[in-house]
Amino acid sequence: MARLIGYLWLSTITFWSLTVNAQDWTAYFGSHYRAEAWGDSIRDPQGAGFFSAEYGAEQLALLAKLGSHKQLVYSPGGLGSGRSEAAVDHYLTHMLLTLGDDWKTQLQANIAKIPTSAAPAYWQFGNEINSRRFSETIAAWDGAPAGGRPRPGRAHDAATVPYYVEYYLAPGVAAIRSSTHSERVKVVLGSLAAAANPRAQAFLDALLNYQVQGLMATSLKGKRVYELVDVIALHYIASANTPQWRSTLDQLHKKWLATGKVAAIWSTEEVGLQRATRNEGAAAGLMVVARTMDWWLSKGMPPEQGRAFLWGADKGHKGTTAAEAMQALYDTIGKSHWQVLSQPAPLSGDNLEVYGFALQPSGRQLWFAMPADQRRGARVAVSSSLSNSLNTVVAAYRYSPQGEQRGLPNTGFELAPGSALWLLLEAKK
Repeated sequence: MARLIGYLWLSTITFWSLTVNAQDWTAYFGSHYRAEAWGDSIRDPQGAGFFSAEYGAEQLALLAKLGSHKQLVYSPGGLGSGRSEAAVDHYLTHMLLTLGDDWKTQLQANIAKIPTSAAPAYWQFGNEINSRRFSETIAAWDGAPAGGRPRPGRAHDAATVPYYVEYYLAPGVAAIRSSTHSERVKVVLGSLAAAANPRAQAFLDALLNYQVQGLMATSLKGKRVYELVDVIALHYIASANTPQWRSTLDQLHKKWLATGKVAAIWSTEEVGLQRATRNEGAAAGLMVVARTMDWWLSKGMPPEQGRAFLWGADKGHKGTTAAEAMQALYDTIGKSHWQVLSQPAPLSGDNLEVYGFALQPSGRQLWFAMPADQRRGARVAVSSSLSNSLNTVVAAYRYSPQGEQRGLPNTGFELAPGSALWLLLEAKK
């Protein structure tokens, strides 16, 4: 459940931590399309689909440049987002006619070309594969049964699972595993849209437990999908305006990660264009950072197991973008290690969600606060430990759809809907 904090006092007692993060916080975060200082990973360098064909000189140069210091995640092509009916028809028909041999050969050629100096690359097989559009285009290709009508498309459609696995994921994994350089590629499951939705979770269970029939991957016949992938990919779970985000992640952790069936649970898209174009990107980005770091560290998860990528980070009016909020945070705290702080917190109020971290090696305290229900605002109370100068406010940034504000009032203030703040404190000697 979301952490709804009542009125709590920040005192001079020693804080204790739940879990120590032995790696820089930036290792847990990634950007889309281009490198950012605040993220050590990049999804789809230089744009979606950039790596979807056989690699040429441009792609290989980028791999060599970025792969030595950034973790790269991109699509191997194929079904992708499944949004174009013509593209889906072409791909599935070609796969059926060739049993996937041409595509598997292309994947193996690309694996062989990955520079040996680059870190292992992550290939994400599909994007939002539980979307209504993905279901519609596959149903259109499949056609109508004799004397019937075509199957209607719908979100979280389990009927698409055999097509996704037999025509796309399984032959792709077979190509990777039969390559002499298979260690260069890790497999990311096609991402799950609206991941906190119970129907999305039911779709994920059906997909991960699906048993491969081996239509185009005879070597994998009988395997379950969870045996083929390294990473479960989610979309918009930490930035979802729902308290179920944490219980959903807890269930996934218990069922798939703690049992060793998968190696990682990532969110390959957070924030999103809808939030960004409402000028709520900064608030959404800070919410993602606070929630995910608290969850990952509380579970003792290293960055390899937990990672979040901010999509649409540069969209929105000046002073409201996720990229600006992330860069301001990075410019202030740099590459620090975080520990989850216990209560009490320096800020409190109804409908307020608060997270605190101790930064190492500085020992400073980093606090995040935002309305728990982003559709409503929150009246924030400032504890006496700030107003009576027991602690020094090193930096304070507040973000709302109206822009960025710096500094923290000594008394109560309002956090409007779609707002968030971060606060850096240093205890006075």
